Amino acid sequence: MKTLKNNTKKSIDRNSIIKSTLLLILTLCMMHSNAQSDPKLCLTDDFEVIPESLPNAYVIAPKVIWPIGSKITVSFLDTPSTKVRSRIKKYAQEWESYANIDFEFISGKNGDIRIGLKKGGSWSKIGILAKKVDKSKKTMNFGWFNDGTSEQELRRTTLHEFGHALGLKHEHQSPAAGICWDWPKVIAAYGTGANGWSEKRTRGNLERLSNEKVGNYSAFDPKSIMIYSISNALTTCDFEVKSTNVLSAVDMQGIANLYPKGKSRSIVGKLSNQYKWTSGWDNVETFESRGKTFLFLLKSKTGDVHINKLQNGAVGSKVYDKKWTAGWTTARIFKISLQNYLFLLKKTTGDVKIFKLNDNGTVGSKVFEKKWSTGWTNALFYKQGSGFPNLLLIKKGTGDVHIHKMNRNGTVGTKTFDKKWTSGWSVVETFVVNYNTHLFLYKPGTGDVHINKLNANGTVGTKVFDKKWTSGWTSASFYAKNNQQHLMLLDAKNGRMKQSYVTAGGTVGDEIADEKWTSGWTANNFYRSGINSYMLLLKEKDGQVKTFALK
Repeated sequence: MKTLKNNTKKSIDRNSIIKSTLLLILTLCMMHSNAQSDPKLCLTDDFEVIPESLPNAYVIAPKVIWPIGSKITVSFLDTPSTKVRSRIKKYAQEWESYANIDFEFISGKNGDIRIGLKKGGSWSKIGILAKKVDKSKKTMNFGWFNDGTSEQELRRTTLHEFGHALGLKHEHQSPAAGICWDWPKVIAAYGTGANGWSEKRTRGNLERLSNEKVGNYSAFDPKSIMIYSISNALTTCDFEVKSTNVLSAVDMQGIANLYPKGKSRSIVGKLSNQYKWTSGWDNVETFESRGKTFLFLLKSKTGDVHINKLQNGAVGSKVYDKKWTAGWTTARIFKISLQNYLFLLKKTTGDVKIFKLNDNGTVGSKVFEKKWSTGWTNALFYKQGSGFPNLLLIKKGTGDVHIHKMNRNGTVGTKTFDKKWTSGWSVVETFVVNYNTHLFLYKPGTGDVHINKLNANGTVGTKVFDKKWTSGWTSASFYAKNNQQHLMLLDAKNGRMKQSYVTAGGTVGDEIADEKWTSGWTANNFYRSGINSYMLLLKEKDGQVKTFALK
């Protein structure tokens, strides 16, 4: 597979400590002190309220993020004391422990980042936009730093401003934040004293940004170094944020995702194995059972079925080899508790069967058999909250959509959703972010994309994403890696591949890879084997198979 340079578009896990927001856009820069005490907010013309006409983050993000592995020189336009210089250097370089960048403090005044120490508040140019500033002018300012400034203040402010210099937005403006501001009090507090902000500027600096104005974000992180402290007196719902002077765990993980080790943000690593099989495998599934990983393969035209072990990224020994009747157009594997099941569907006849899968990966007893109406082209199993999985069925030709609740014994239960949508939805997947399951829909013929949040009862809920993309994408796969959900799109005909971040709101964020592969890849599966993660690619037409380690 030929891999080209990915676009320089950028950005913990729902089950660990996620709660990060990396919003990669032009930023307004202020210190995060209490607006009712000594806010030390910047008031320079460089950081006025974001105008409505500003391009959204998805467009401008590639222009503000430093290339991975950059050596970013830092100099001073105003001469600092030995103490102030050493502390700024020390705390700025804390980011280097997690981000693949190098802040090199140099003598003279010609750094990529040029620091001022005179009045004008605390602020920073965002990311690589610092390189667009005249060399005689500063790109960052610490307007009150001197030998009497407390260690806590030096650390907090330096970490915060160098976070901006790396491309991070304020956490309290995240689409995931939803802070219950008491606006009359906020406007009065920020409009008096040294601040003197208008209502427009105040709202522009504090209001939550829409999904369309950010490139990526995760769940709200009140411990982030990029958030202001927030007084309870300025909110309506008994909410406050205390000041912090350390990077949160999610600041660390987030910046590591944005500036990863290596040269690319793509999650696809080195080629592990490649094979040449017979052609015709058009149903490919992976599943885990009792600590072992298996690969399920089915040829709908001939009924051939193989199940192999997957070991350390390699396709291992075959554990099942049968000849079934032809015509099974959809095969899906789902799990209830520790038991795996195999779902089979024939589009042309409406035949449906469900089998147990044995712990050794082989196909066991049949638990369900029905004759449904014909025309079902997609079937997906997913969970939303606790309880048993849901089964979603779609007819591409007519737009019919059904959702059923699955029973404890693996049989199909009550129908909970029955709608008629527009026709043409053929790329259908589900994914989970921030504990919520979402439904991804794409029409290859028109490029229409919808993402809906799924309700607690498994039915289709609010639409969170509605876009018109280029046509022709033949598959979509989601995979969480490094505490970040990703979307991979493949165009089998033309060999296109794109990867994007998926935000905590379920929307598609920054594009992180855009590559040209060889054409013909029809199946793409992500799976775990042991402690590592892999991707398997397969070409139905000629039987080529490749597996890759994930980074």
